Amino acid sequence: MTVRELKQETLENAIADFQIDDKGFQKILVAIDRESTPPEVLEKAVSLAGQFNGHLMLFHCLHDLLPNNSNVLAAGSMGIYGGSYSAEMLEQSQKLARQEKDRVLTWLQSWCQKLTDMGIATEFDYKQGDAGQTICTLAESWGADTIVIGRRGRSGLSEMLLGSVSNYVLHHAPCAVMVVQ
Repeated sequence: MTVRELKQETLENAIADFQIDDKGFQKILVAIDRESTPPEVLEKAVSLAGQFNGHLMLFHCLHDLLPNNSNVLAAGSMGIYGGSYSAEMLEQSQKLARQEKDRVLTWLQSWCQKLTDMGIATEFDYKQGDAGQTICTLAESWGADTIVIGRRGRSGLSEMLLGSVSNYVLHHAPCAVMVVQ
C-alpha cells in the first residue's frame, strides 16, 4: 500500500467515524470581526443553520482600545507616555471607544435583522477582551454546538508574534470548530 493510499484510507475512516447526530448543529456561534471577516464565514454559518434548522449567535470581540484609566494617568504622570497622556486625552480615547462600540452594535443589529428576515433564528453579542478566550468562554456558556470563524491567513513569524485567534479557538473550544479562509 502506498503512502497516498494509506492517507486516503485514513481519511475515509475518519469521515466514516464522524457522525453528526439527528439534531446536527443547533447552536452555531459565528465569530465575526467588522473589519476583517470574509463573507464566506457568514455564508457557511447560514448554510449550516439552514441545513440543520439551527440558531445563530453573531459575536464580535471588541479589542482593548485603551488601558485601564488609573494605569494610564499614573504612567503618564511618571513620564512613561512622555508625560503627555493627560486626563483630556484619556477622555478623548474613552469617547472614541464608545463610538466604536456604538458602530459595532449598529453593525451587529443590522446583520441580525437581515438574517432574521431570511428566516434564520439569530441573536448577537459583543464583549471586550482577548478574542480567542472570549469566543471559547461564550461558546461554553451559550452551549454552542459549533463555532464558525474566519482565518486571516497569517503564518510563520507573523502568526507567532501576533497570534492567531482561529488557532487558539481550534485548540481550546468546548465544541466543534469550522475555520473558513
